[in-house]
Amino acid sequence: MREITYREGNHGATYVRISKARARKLHEEGKEVTIHPCNLSPESPWGYPPHLNWEPDQDFDNLVNTFEYYNCINSETGYYAAFYAKLEEEQK
Repeated sequence: MREITYREGNHGATYVRISKARARKLHEEGKEVTIHPCNLSPESPWGYPPHLNWEPDQDFDNLVNTFEYYNCINSETGYYAAFYAKLEEEQK
């Protein structure tokens, strides 16, 4: 997995790429997790909105499978999802 970090806006939070297992754990804890196609930069103006409205009681695997089915469809976007969490939450 590539180490990728990005900052949301000029003064926003810093996000770091995390594994799917870590994303699942944070999601179950009710923390914010963002999702993007693996080949698209989260900072790109052509990228996807970084925040999805995930409810903690929603099934993580179902959400990821749905996202990948519609958004991770070719070699340009990539065939799987990449997950990001706020740097502060990741350091706890």
